[in-house]
Amino acid sequence: MACWDAATRRPLSQRYLFLELVPIMDYETLDSIADSYIPFLAIVFFVGLVGRAIKSPTERKFLVRVFVFFAGLLLISYGIMFIDNEIQIWPSLDLDYSTHTAVSLTLVISICVLARQFWKVVISSFVLYALLMLYQKYHTVLDIVSTVVPLVLSALVLLKLLFLQAKDNKSSHSAS
Repeated sequence: MACWDAATRRPLSQRYLFLELVPIMDYETLDSIADSYIPFLAIVFFVGLVGRAIKSPTERKFLVRVFVFFAGLLLISYGIMFIDNEIQIWPSLDLDYSTHTAVSLTLVISICVLARQFWKVVISSFVLYALLMLYQKYHTVLDIVSTVVPLVLSALVLLKLLFLQAKDNKSSHSAS
């Protein structure tokens, strides 16, 4: 016979299958945490960008490329939103384009490009943010995944254009 947890009304064996740390906070507190994630990422990105420019002035070309990458991906994020608002791509599939996912992912990828050594922490924060959006019922898994896919594909194209071709151009100029 299973023992039941009076608070969750679930068998104790299932207690840790659910997010049990979250009931400590109410919906509004979690909503505030979710609302602060993108501004926090923006501060981290811009402080990192400026700090690195001050610390390593020789990297300015790289940092300009990082900023152009960020700006391009941000334009794509909002561009997809505007296109979706006009022609209703996501709603026609019973989905919702997640601008929060797109903008936060733009910042996460940009921070990873800027400071590769922190990629595990930054990606983990994004996963936790996505889980929070799911828990708060802002979006579904399909909303988030369908937003992530075109953004990641766009990021790969921008990375190739801004960074890989720049390396190719340097090596072709030095070979001549």
